[in-house]
Amino acid sequence: MLTSAPVSAFGFLNSTPAGVSITGTNTRDSKGDIVPGQGLTVLPGKSVSVVAGNIAINAGYINGARVNFVSVKSAGEAKLNATDIDSAVDVSQFSAMGTINLTNLVLVDTSGPLGGPVIIRGGNLNLDNSQIASDTLSSAQSRTGGTIDIDMTGTITISPGGLIRTRTYGKGNAGDVTIAADSLLIDAGDVEGGAGIFARAENRSTGHGGNIAVQVHNVKMTNAGRIAATTSGDGNAGDIHVTADSLLIGGGLRSAIAANGEIGKGGNVTVTADNVKLTGNARIAAITQGSGDAGDVTVKANSLLIDGTGLSAGNTGIVADVEAGKGNGGSVTIQAHDVKLVAGGLISARTLAKGQGGNVMVNADSVLIDGAESSISAVAKPDSSGTGGDVFVSADDLLLQNGGNVSAASFTAAEAGSVHLSLGTLTMHSGSSISSANTGSGGAGSVAIDTTGPVKLRHGSSISTSSNVGDAGTIDLISGGEIRLRDRSSISVQGGRNGGDITVKAPVLVSLFNSDINAKAGNTGGNIAIDSIALQLKNSTIKADATLQGGHIDLFLSFLVGPVKTVTSDGSLLLAFNSSITATGGTANGAVNVSAPALDLGAELIVLPTSLLSVESQLQERCTALLRGDFSSFISIGRGGTEPAPEELQSTF
Repeated sequence: MLTSAPVSAFGFLNSTPAGVSITGTNTRDSKGDIVPGQGLTVLPGKSVSVVAGNIAINAGYINGARVNFVSVKSAGEAKLNATDIDSAVDVSQFSAMGTINLTNLVLVDTSGPLGGPVIIRGGNLNLDNSQIASDTLSSAQSRTGGTIDIDMTGTITISPGGLIRTRTYGKGNAGDVTIAADSLLIDAGDVEGGAGIFARAENRSTGHGGNIAVQVHNVKMTNAGRIAATTSGDGNAGDIHVTADSLLIGGGLRSAIAANGEIGKGGNVTVTADNVKLTGNARIAAITQGSGDAGDVTVKANSLLIDGTGLSAGNTGIVADVEAGKGNGGSVTIQAHDVKLVAGGLISARTLAKGQGGNVMVNADSVLIDGAESSISAVAKPDSSGTGGDVFVSADDLLLQNGGNVSAASFTAAEAGSVHLSLGTLTMHSGSSISSANTGSGGAGSVAIDTTGPVKLRHGSSISTSSNVGDAGTIDLISGGEIRLRDRSSISVQGGRNGGDITVKAPVLVSLFNSDINAKAGNTGGNIAIDSIALQLKNSTIKADATLQGGHIDLFLSFLVGPVKTVTSDGSLLLAFNSSITATGGTANGAVNVSAPALDLGAELIVLPTSLLSVESQLQERCTALLRGDFSSFISIGRGGTEPAPEELQSTF
């Protein structure tokens, strides 16, 4: 038997306060739930407080309307009001804090009609195969359910079977979970839901799920470790806020920070960290699986790396998904200095159901997308009826390589979203792509790219819009520098019905080597407009062809580099250097209009004389007199360091 009296403070006079050890008899049933055995319980409305040096609980059951754990390692006074369920705990007098070990099926439980708070203060907290829970069980709406507030100066470790959880089953809201520490490790041992921090509105509840706030210097989540705010009832899921210096999520089965909606709305996920790294099935996600809309995902970081090495595409990334139902998807917003997506890493908003897909917005200094299936995308998946969202990327430098892509895609009757890029420079090579495409019956969206610096496409890279059945979208490529395509690269629109227009603008040069600009359509072809000082073509084509009516090609130039070899009857141009400009149609051809003052469309190639021109016959005798000798000379001093003229072939790409 224990006797107790209300206290307002627990004081320690020396630097080594004695510890407390509690051993109970808890077990686990066939469903995996902890079954309470012997433990410490109090009357309804009363609190349990353990204030000591190190605290060790093994298989114990701690139950009250409120539970306080305080572990200290110095002299000082812990202030709290044990009779006030909502009172604060003040440990500011202590210079060092102790360790709390909850191991082997410990259950700390403040569940009840309204739930109750759990307050934990210390240096280190180890939660191993044990649970801290506060569930709201009644229909009361008078106040928020029980909160869980853990503030440690050192490390929090949540091992397999370790759960920190608030839930609601009725009209009352679930409580919030607040975590603060120097470091947080969550390792679920590859068991889904086997370890983590959870706030949930359960099935048939109308109360809302709790919020989760984590403020830790270093967060590491591995082997299916989770931080999740979810709802399976009418109530909305709570929001998740994670603030850290370093956040690493990965390893084994899917580890995730996620907010899920169903009938109720999903919560928002906000991550703010200096360095964020996702590997091996890791996700930061906002999802809906029913009629409730999904929340938004926002990640703010200095450095963001998403690495899908060794996995199938789409398993590692930052996503906002409509997985089922008619709820609309949320948006994904990334603000970072440096963004890297490699080996299938993705940033994406997707719909797989009736709901509309959200938008994706990336704002960074530099963005690298490397590897097949690495992508920034907004997608309406097969069997969905919702419209896919748009993609917006703003960056000083965007580099796509080895099949990396930026895309807005639809596989349905719904029109695909559009891609909007505002960049300093754009570099693409090795089969990379920027596209809006629809492989279903709907139309494609548009692609708009605006850069202050050069645009370079190499080795089979492409900018495109396409629709198998519907209309193709437009492409607007506006550059403040040169635009260069080489090695089978392309800018193209292709419509099953009507083609979209292509507009290409650069202040000095548009150059195509072994590359193409094409607008193709089943009915009416799209138009092509190129506006620059010079257009340079070698082994390349510009086409506005269609099954019925060919499109128009308008070239606004000062120079067409590579003289005209033939002007055909339909107005198409066949150029030197194995290039052509055509606008043909099955029933009516389009037109090729060239506005180039330095170009005479009626002129033929000049045929040079076959005989050797003697320099001697061209020199005047006065050269001999000036040099005071009986000879003349011819001296070439080069261009004096100036750049090659626009009409000359460039020595480098």
